Amino acid sequence: MIVGCQLDVQDAEENNEGGLRWSDRGFMAFGHSPTSWKALWEEVFGKGNVVIESSVAEWKSRVARERTPTHKRYEHTWRVMRV
Repeated sequence: MIVGCQLDVQDAEENNEGGLRWSDRGFMAFGHSPTSWKALWEEVFGKGNVVIESSVAEWKSRVARERTPTHKRYEHTWRVMRV
């Protein structure tokens, strides 16, 4: 099992394959969506050989508000289990 969290993007039609997000330093960086995250791990281990749980919620920390006050930022929490 692998677990983690990182700043990524919400699942939406326009970013099911991942997309750009604001980084901690105020520039754009690539971020996964739950759909692209699942596809990545299914490519690594093969479909049916891995269970992926993930969710994205708005990150409302003080750091997020100070560094990129005009942009919403999203935290992606995930768990990958090889079966």
